[in-house]
Amino acid sequence: MLSEHSLSLSALPYVCGAAANLLGGLACDWLASRVGVTWSRRGVGIAGSSLAAISIACAFFTANHVGVIVCLSLAYAGITFQQPAVFASCIDIGGTRGGAVTGMMNTTSQLGGALSSVAFGYIVKASGSYDAPLIPMAALLVIAAILWRKVEFSAAMVVSPEPAHQSV
Repeated sequence: MLSEHSLSLSALPYVCGAAANLLGGLACDWLASRVGVTWSRRGVGIAGSSLAAISIACAFFTANHVGVIVCLSLAYAGITFQQPAVFASCIDIGGTRGGAVTGMMNTTSQLGGALSSVAFGYIVKASGSYDAPLIPMAALLVIAAILWRKVEFSAAMVVSPEPAHQSV
């Protein structure tokens, strides 16, 4: 059972997330001037995904309720830390179609979120444990950190101009 004190920590994920999102944007800009845009985006993405994966793994092994809240807050912070790099990458890659790339990325992310919430329930039902769904979450975040190394910003989309309409 959660105490009133531990329930007062329910705002912690949002505070951590907001702070991490701002820090991720600042880190992206700071790194871009020092190591270039590609490694700025990659570095922030790798750091955020890695922090989230490690924090979720720690939550799996933490028995204390407050410790779990802290670990999951740090996981959320890791995810929001990388968001500025995610959206900037869509614009970098999409060029003049950055909005469409961002929209597609966000749509597929929301579909993944919807599917994972259903999968969470089935995993809990099959395993009898609320810890079990944390394993695939951490694994996917490790995969995300690895895939950030593969994002190529020099291969931005090339959009051919639309043909001009001629008057008759």
